[in-house]
Amino acid sequence: MLKKPSFSIIIGAYKQAYVLDKVLKSWDNQDYEGRYEVFLCDDCSDDNIEEVFNEFIKTKKSKVKFTLLRFPERNIELGCLSRNLNQALPYITGQYVFYCMGDTVPTKNVLSEMAKHVKRNLVLCAMRLNVNENLEMESVDWRYKDNEYLQSLDFVPIGHDYPFCAVTGNGLLVPSWAIKEIGGWNEEFVGWGEDDYDVCLRLYEKGLEFAHVPQVRIMHITHPITPPRKDSEKLWEKKFEEYKSRRRNSIKSITLDFDDFAPENNAFFYLKKLHEHFPLMKVSLFTIPFKMHDSQHVENWTLVPNLIKEINECDWIEILPHGFFHYQGEYTGMSYMQTKVAIAATEELFTKLGFNWKKIFRAPHWQFGDESLRAFRDAGYIVATNPVESLKMPRGLKEYQHNLGLSFCLPNKDELKLHGHIQNWAGTGIQENFTHLLELPTDKPWKFVSEVCEEQNGK
Repeated sequence: MLKKPSFSIIIGAYKQAYVLDKVLKSWDNQDYEGRYEVFLCDDCSDDNIEEVFNEFIKTKKSKVKFTLLRFPERNIELGCLSRNLNQALPYITGQYVFYCMGDTVPTKNVLSEMAKHVKRNLVLCAMRLNVNENLEMESVDWRYKDNEYLQSLDFVPIGHDYPFCAVTGNGLLVPSWAIKEIGGWNEEFVGWGEDDYDVCLRLYEKGLEFAHVPQVRIMHITHPITPPRKDSEKLWEKKFEEYKSRRRNSIKSITLDFDDFAPENNAFFYLKKLHEHFPLMKVSLFTIPFKMHDSQHVENWTLVPNLIKEINECDWIEILPHGFFHYQGEYTGMSYMQTKVAIAATEELFTKLGFNWKKIFRAPHWQFGDESLRAFRDAGYIVATNPVESLKMPRGLKEYQHNLGLSFCLPNKDELKLHGHIQNWAGTGIQENFTHLLELPTDKPWKFVSEVCEEQNGK
């Protein structure tokens, strides 16, 4: 890196003198060549934590500045981790704050690994290893326990819609400007539990993104766990409801699209129920034109005239082609002319059925070939893509991208472009996400995908 970032390490401690020497020496022995400082924040411990700290200062090897900040008495009966961590906030000078607890020993390369990934608008979370007092491995962090393949990665963006619930305060790195702007940790939380959810939710509202960095590893010395306080859990529920209320009020528009709309798989009951709840609702249905049973038998929508009639009576529905036959790899081998013929057949069918259809196409399984993409471009289509497929688009092809999946909790976006499936598939179906959808405001304007595309492309 051309410029090494600076770090402020904030250690939250309570009655942890028994491991403090290991913790402080590990921070003293970091292999990072940039600037960093360490604050030990103690919440009125009645052990010899101050003596251990002073003895360490006499023997420390580096030029790193270590500061002890200590509450001499408790003015919150059961202690307050948030209040303890906030002791250091007025004194930090680093560009990034790394939070680590007094029972947690960093590996030697924590800061040098963190420095590879830090950004002004990014919250990072280290991988926690649970160890005994001899630092011998016992178990892996709950976030990695069932996902061993993640442990070998350098950087894992948290892609789902509530990342503030996927990180923990122990091993959390936050840009200094952001933690100061939100006023630090919320001191309404006493004891421990949900306080890290709260601080990360407020960072999320500020527009920060979140990621795991599995190569940044901290060793958490296991101990008997005290259950989080019930009043902290209730406070978090209250804060989360307040957040959702704010989000409802700030949403500007809603766009909803579903994949795999077909005669035998249409979820029309749920679509009508949604429209009853949201009188302004519009929905864009990426629709499978044909169904191939074998090389000789193809069915299409002409076999269900009653359903066609019902669809055409709904001015809140638009139809968009979702493949031609919806099978794996359908487009990867199609030639330019084959794609043009299939486009013409689809347009002829949709026009014959009387559908309100538009030239916006999504390929099943996000698979395209170069020639098929050129054919869609030349036929005047906008192609729905995801960020990976977007890199492969030919010049001049216009694109549409959704910004959210259905399993959301009113995320931090003003214009919601929601994407799901008609069938319940891997958590993305309309039925299994129906209650999430009902959390949306009923008075906000809805848009078809085609309307969004027209706005984006200046039509």
